[in-house]
Amino acid sequence: MNVTAYIGSGPTPTEHGWFYDYQTFITGLLALAAALIAAEIARRQLKAARDQLAETKRQADRDRAGKLRAARASLPTVLSAVCDYAEETGRHLNGVWPLEAKLYPSDINVLTTYRIKVTTSAFPADTLQSLERVVELTESSAVADRIESVLREVQVLGARTRKLGVGDDVSIDNLSAYILQAASIYARAESLFEYARRQSDGLATEPLWDRVFAALSIMGVRRENVLAMARREREHGDTPGEADTRAAY
Repeated sequence: MNVTAYIGSGPTPTEHGWFYDYQTFITGLLALAAALIAAEIARRQLKAARDQLAETKRQADRDRAGKLRAARASLPTVLSAVCDYAEETGRHLNGVWPLEAKLYPSDINVLTTYRIKVTTSAFPADTLQSLERVVELTESSAVADRIESVLREVQVLGARTRKLGVGDDVSIDNLSAYILQAASIYARAESLFEYARRQSDGLATEPLWDRVFAALSIMGVRRENVLAMARREREHGDTPGEADTRAAY
């Protein structure tokens, strides 16, 4: 019996076509394409986010520059008010120099106290906001530090001279220090005029002590006690004023 003839030669191989044969490869290509598309979408989203952040920063810089320009426009007037306050204070303090010290300057003990009563002008409070605004906006740390030092000196000098309005016992050394501090405020404010007038982006280069001695001259201060104190501090390397960083005089 012919078994082969009985059961036949078996099933004819099925033709699946090329897609069937390469479906794994095609699936891999599609997955790769999907990944590339997703990566491109993510890249574009990231670029858009970065561009938005950059534009936001540019707009913030433009806003800040505009506000700083406005603040600098009013700064000369503000600094003039500070200089006027310092000069007037220095003149008032110089004007109440004890008579004995005037008549016998070489014989007095600088630690001897004298009853002094004088009313000094209050610091122009309307300048505070303008000065603080410049500190907030300026890109110059030197300018910001200088303005902050002006405000510190004003605060300390105000606290020390306020009690003179009702009378207080003050030594010649105290009085000399108060006058010198007023000159320091004047000098510090004056050193900012070039920046305020947009003549420079920083502080004036002239040494601050030179400006202090010029301020004393403007105030009409020729007391040897005051000038000698200024010379000692300059030679010692101290910064003019800075009364809040050292012990009270």
